[in-house]
Amino acid sequence: MNSSLNWAAENGYTDIVKILIRHGVNVNATDKDKHTALNRAAEKGHIEIIKALIERNAIVSHIALYLAAIEGHTEAVKILIKHEADVNSIIKKRTILHHAAKNNHIEVVKTLLVHGAEIRAVDEHGFTIFDKNKNLINYGLHLAAQKGYTDVIETFFKKYRINNINAVDANGKTALHLAAKNGHTDIVKKLINKKAEVDIIDKDNHTPLFYAAENGNEKIIDILITNNAKVNHTDDDGISVLHKAAENGKLAAVEALLRHNANIKIGDKNGETALHKAAFNGHRDVVKILIKYKADDKADDKKNWTLLHFAAAAGEILY
Repeated sequence: MNSSLNWAAENGYTDIVKILIRHGVNVNATDKDKHTALNRAAEKGHIEIIKALIERNAIVSHIALYLAAIEGHTEAVKILIKHEADVNSIIKKRTILHHAAKNNHIEVVKTLLVHGAEIRAVDEHGFTIFDKNKNLINYGLHLAAQKGYTDVIETFFKKYRINNINAVDANGKTALHLAAKNGHTDIVKKLINKKAEVDIIDKDNHTPLFYAAENGNEKIIDILITNNAKVNHTDDDGISVLHKAAENGKLAAVEALLRHNANIKIGDKNGETALHKAAFNGHRDVVKILIKYKADDKADDKKNWTLLHFAAAAGEILY
């Protein structure tokens, strides 16, 4: 019966697997090669069988993850990781990440990295996955920028030829976008020193400065603007960097932008100014600093709403 389960799991016979499970077959029994049914299903990428076995308490081992990874079964890898398969296990002197990279399973590599696989890991010869897979370098650069791995960024610049520091991901974001968005000041500096474009836009027409403002990082705001980032860039909805900082109540970011002469009068496509957005979201301290910098508290939007209308809508008493 146990060998029948492994055979059915390996060959994708979902209905047979479920019947055997219902009849009490041990889902964790091993065959003559010491593999469980889950290992066999993972190796072949049989998703429904993997799910059925896990639902019946099949042990999710690093071996199952390894087998799915080396065969390029990304969805199987995701499911196994979700059920706590160890992404940093070492098999045959290499991490699962190395094995996936060796077989050029790029999506599996990305999945492993996103879920905590050690980006710095070396194989038995001292190589990282990037030494033999140059097509992964841009992805690694982006991930390191996003996660704040300054040492990895430095290694990339020392060891590898970065053909395009402004390479973009699926959302049009560069490494600089990601570093700015996640508040990694040192990495922002290093990328700019390598000629990263400070005003490059992503698919949302947002520059790195937009993300620094949105998340309230005044140090990165200062660095970007000092390196000629446009302080008054607007996106497709007319939202400016100052709008976003004000809307999110990021007082230090608002002050930094105002020190760099952000245009306080800009209205978005609805005619709403930074003052309107701060008031509507109940950010009194931001309202006060904007008024201190001469924001027009009588200005109205396209609905003829003024500051007081927005404050009232938010239930705020400003005066």
